[in-house]
Amino acid sequence: MIKELCDKLAEPLRRQAEGERLDGLTELFGLWGAASLEAYERKRPNAWIGEFFPTEICAIFDLNPIHIEGLICLPVMEGASAEIIDRAVDYTLSRDSCTFQLGALAGIFDRILPEPEVMLRANHSCVGREKQFQSASMLYGKPYHYIDLPNHFVG
Repeated sequence: MIKELCDKLAEPLRRQAEGERLDGLTELFGLWGAASLEAYERKRPNAWIGEFFPTEICAIFDLNPIHIEGLICLPVMEGASAEIIDRAVDYTLSRDSCTFQLGALAGIFDRILPEPEVMLRANHSCVGREKQFQSASMLYGKPYHYIDLPNHFVG
């Protein structure tokens, strides 16, 4: 389902290639859809990332950066939120987690997200993602790397 929604997001880029002008937001979502579609097609290795992970690192190693919590929002926007959250609760036994994390956990354990080669995270903002990526690392047998950034200003 997610792959088809990514293809739908990428559709305007195909029209753009034929000469249609796109507004900036449509083009941005199209690029996201195309990159996500590429992740399912495994044209290059996928790196699951947290939203604050520096994607420049992915570019250096020719990794396709995938924000799985963003991808899981696609079926949610199509009305599948109840099923996704219920699946996550089946796995975690709790609705106390963040909705994005619950959705991503359902995607991880149901294996509906693009297969990762590596999970990459910086420690900003979301502590729950650490456990999410640790679980995914064990399930998929792929490495999880963590950048520990200082949480205070120096100087």
